[in-house]
Amino acid sequence: TTPRRLGNRISLRLEFNFGMRFYPELLPNLWEDEWLTAQVEIFKEAALISGAICGIVSRPEGFPKPFGAVSRSLIAMSRDAFCPRCGGPLEQRYVEGRDRQVCSRCGRIHYQNAKPCACALVVRDGRALLVRRAIEPFYGYWDIPGGFLEAEEHPADCAVRELEEETGLRIRLTALLGIYVDAYGPEDGYTLNIIYLAEVVSGEPRPASDASELAWFAPHELPSDLAFRSDYRALEDWQRAMRGEFTPMALTSGNPVGHPEPEGAD
Repeated sequence: TTPRRLGNRISLRLEFNFGMRFYPELLPNLWEDEWLTAQVEIFKEAALISGAICGIVSRPEGFPKPFGAVSRSLIAMSRDAFCPRCGGPLEQRYVEGRDRQVCSRCGRIHYQNAKPCACALVVRDGRALLVRRAIEPFYGYWDIPGGFLEAEEHPADCAVRELEEETGLRIRLTALLGIYVDAYGPEDGYTLNIIYLAEVVSGEPRPASDASELAWFAPHELPSDLAFRSDYRALEDWQRAMRGEFTPMALTSGNPVGHPEPEGAD
């Protein structure tokens, strides 16, 4: 097929016909294929266009066929136009071994840091709790409940708070399942997802906040329409843990961990 050049700043959301979506980097060309559809939004600002590789990998055990994934984490990075310190225009430069945005006036490097998130995979009777998203991105897709950290918030506190907000459940964190780099959306860049395992302490499950539905899934019943690549990777690790092939990291203090000690405490 003939590639089609897309100009200016591009946000690409690629949808495989088997349901999984991901945000790749800004692509210089878009190939149309019978197994791939694309929704393209053209923005005013020009941005650096980077190459990206995508593909299909084998289906992890327990996920229903068909299953797709990308060969590496690919996102469309949000590019700001002006320096947050002095207001000068930002420009692309090769700094510290990679392309970065640098202020043309004061020289400050505008780092594109990952935003920290915390989630909890609540397990009961061998089944994991997932929520159906009631917001974009990926409205209607299944997700591990969680969210973004507040400025002063410890990840464990965030996971406990988000779970109660989205599911009505009070939980106890039992282990650290893993830490996963992902992308939230074309305008939000990278995310650093800290995902815990947890158990229910009290409460009745009910969808609220960013969730429209709750459901418990056994390892062999996991849905194929998961919102984020980090969901797939974390659930793969959970499957491995359930088979005894992987041991999540034990938490070394109470729940939630990381509560600051009161001032003056010994």
